[in-house]
Amino acid sequence: MATRRSDSLGKPDSRRTSSWRRLLRLPLRTIAAAAFCLAAAAASTEDAVAEEREASYVGSASCGKCHRREYDDWSRSHHFAATQPATPETVLGDFDAETSQEAAGFGFRRRDDDYFVSAEDATGERLEFRVTHTLGIAPLQQYLVGFDDGRVQALTAAWDSRPLAHGGQRWLDLQPDASPGEPLHWTGRAYNWNAMCADCHSTGVEKRYDPATGRYQTTYRDLTVGCEACHGPGSRHIAVPTDATASAPAAAALTACAPCHSRRRQLREGFRPDDEFLDYYQPAAVAPPLYFADGQIRDEVYVFGSFAQSRMHGAGVTCMDCHDPHTAALKRMPAQLCTHCHAPQGPGRHRFPMLAAKSYGKNHHGHDTVSCVDCHMPSRIYMEVDARRDHRLGMPRPDLTVLVGTPNACGTCHDNRDAAWAVAAVGEIFGRPAARPEDALVQGHLGRLAAESPLVDLVRGPGTTAIVRARALDLLAKYESTHAMDALAAALRDPRPLVRHAAAAQVGRLGEGVRWYAVKGLLADPARAVRFEALPAALPYLAQRIDKRERALVLEVRDDYLATGRLHADQPEGHTHIAATLGRSGDLAGAEKALAAALTLEPRWMPALLNLAAIYQRTGRAGEVGAVLARAAAIDPPNAEASYAHGLWLARAGRGEAAAQAIRRASELAPYSMNYAYAHALAQNAIDRPQAAIDTLTTAYERFGGHASLLHALATLHRDQGRFAEAESYAVELVDRFGADYVPLLQQIRHAAERRSVPGVPR
Repeated sequence: MATRRSDSLGKPDSRRTSSWRRLLRLPLRTIAAAAFCLAAAAASTEDAVAEEREASYVGSASCGKCHRREYDDWSRSHHFAATQPATPETVLGDFDAETSQEAAGFGFRRRDDDYFVSAEDATGERLEFRVTHTLGIAPLQQYLVGFDDGRVQALTAAWDSRPLAHGGQRWLDLQPDASPGEPLHWTGRAYNWNAMCADCHSTGVEKRYDPATGRYQTTYRDLTVGCEACHGPGSRHIAVPTDATASAPAAAALTACAPCHSRRRQLREGFRPDDEFLDYYQPAAVAPPLYFADGQIRDEVYVFGSFAQSRMHGAGVTCMDCHDPHTAALKRMPAQLCTHCHAPQGPGRHRFPMLAAKSYGKNHHGHDTVSCVDCHMPSRIYMEVDARRDHRLGMPRPDLTVLVGTPNACGTCHDNRDAAWAVAAVGEIFGRPAARPEDALVQGHLGRLAAESPLVDLVRGPGTTAIVRARALDLLAKYESTHAMDALAAALRDPRPLVRHAAAAQVGRLGEGVRWYAVKGLLADPARAVRFEALPAALPYLAQRIDKRERALVLEVRDDYLATGRLHADQPEGHTHIAATLGRSGDLAGAEKALAAALTLEPRWMPALLNLAAIYQRTGRAGEVGAVLARAAAIDPPNAEASYAHGLWLARAGRGEAAAQAIRRASELAPYSMNYAYAHALAQNAIDRPQAAIDTLTTAYERFGGHASLLHALATLHRDQGRFAEAESYAVELVDRFGADYVPLLQQIRHAAERRSVPGVPR
């Protein structure tokens, strides 16, 4: 068997970088299992004068010369072991051919001090690869191999490093169903360190992907997650230690941790701990499918999104209150950690005087023995064995389990009881739960009309954390009352960038008279993520008469956004974002070319397929539209948006029966989408099934409440069927809820009913 070796691994990049501002006493970034690239390219030469002005990375060993205790603590941490050369001292897995079992088709061998794995490559050919580095240490350790094009991939066979008594000391198959050529195969893009994980797994990473050649020349400044990952480049501090000794403000602690402890999209490379998080990253919303409807963790979301929801975060608690900044371990056992501040005599109470003095014994939790984290930080298992606690610090809510299927902490221990039992038990101990933010979020997720007012209150509420307010704004996109629009307008001027970011995504909903003024303000926002979110609403103005300065502002943000797309040119997402921007700018040919590039990387990439169909529609290629949408709708697992788009095309093509079936499928796949249910009813009515349409609308009305579109459709369909009493009741509700614009419909229904009641008058 041939052995694949890559000799392209270079040295760390030692170039000068942005200035050291202050020495931040911040926790080191934690690691997440994925791949690390060590194919470092030669450093480019920078202007000599600029090099003198700017600080450079010096490496963690330089920090240890003065900060010995902190360095020693870090050297014992998981952060130190984030990435290491594969040596007998660092490799934990069993690579002995005589004792190691096969895992996911991988075979393991050790020859002297080198480690090898046999596996199928992307074409299905079985080859042998040399393991160059380890990634992580506990509870799993992964292994990395390099390719001649600069890629470094992580094996999907991981070593369970837990003790044998705890079920460890075995190989695990992380992707048992992945086949060669698929994204989740070990050679696929999901396990490519350069693209997916580099920014968190080493210090000062630059990806350096060349789309023309498909090669990476990724560089790093420190092999592992070192001191300067959290403190910034340190050459100036070494030269003049008194220049950078101030601690960061408390708020910066979460900002420094957030880039690696979050699901996010990278907007720029070069983040420093005292930079604005949203100037370099776009965080994911705390919404399904990454989170449950109430904000609990679901997918791997890496702490930031959950902790940023918590009242503790809102009160000023930071990561360092619970975790040692250098070992990243808990400062105390969990129960003592909580009572340090929450107990009446807790030594940490002075920092949070608003805490009510309270004993947290059985009178609080109703159990003989239970830890605070069991109820308020339930864990979820990832990568088969990695238990991670939810940092939302919420209350157990089995009533929401009954309503919408979210997990609840009670079921973790009482796994032989159902949620209804837990609701009764919680009610007996604690009484009816008071209204909390998650109630509004769940009701908004369900599309209930009654959720609008609580969501507006969340957006406006000064005591609500920014990320929860942002989620409430996202959900308010379903509502069109003046209250929702007023909340949106106020959020555009909010001092917190997370709130402005969520509001910017909806700036296009504002009236034409004020929209451009709001858009201009957002394009000048100090946070890049906010500017980018406003760009889709700004691009159409390029075709209008705006002055030179305004045009230059739009183009500046557009070019910056395109640069972000090029940063991710190795991923279909990057090309799709480029295509959307070019398309909105009127460059349909360029957009089509970018989408073709995305589909070359990932033929099943749904956003590219749907956007390509939209371009075909705009350019009059109806036949190609249908072919692309049929292809998208046939992908398994099925996608609601693809089914809906295909249904609309079928309707335009005059294939009403097929259209109704496709839109019904979309509604089934997204049961909480009022719009899909409404469209399904219209499709049924279009093929002369008015009663089926009324039944669909009635079900939607019962599920979502009296939204304007549902009430209007129910009123008109009942009117058309001669059911004037039913039609009038819906029309009255429509006028009561949404105002005088609907009075003519009510009058018309009443007039028709009167005409019907007069003998001899045509109906």
